[in-house]
Amino acid sequence: MSVADKLLKAMTAMMELNVEVKNLVTRVDRMDDQMRESLQRITRLETFVEIAGKQKQLK
Repeated sequence: MSVADKLLKAMTAMMELNVEVKNLVTRVDRMDDQMRESLQRITRLETFVEIAGKQKQLK
């Protein structure tokens, strides 16, 4: 295998890796958005429970 063939093979592999990394970044961003939404929902639920507890104490 010549040097040019090795170089071409390495460049092709790097381009394929770049595509995979971009796909991974997209998936991680999507997971981050889902996690952030879940945390916001949990916070709202905790707030609701705290308010309900305070209202129950006042009655």
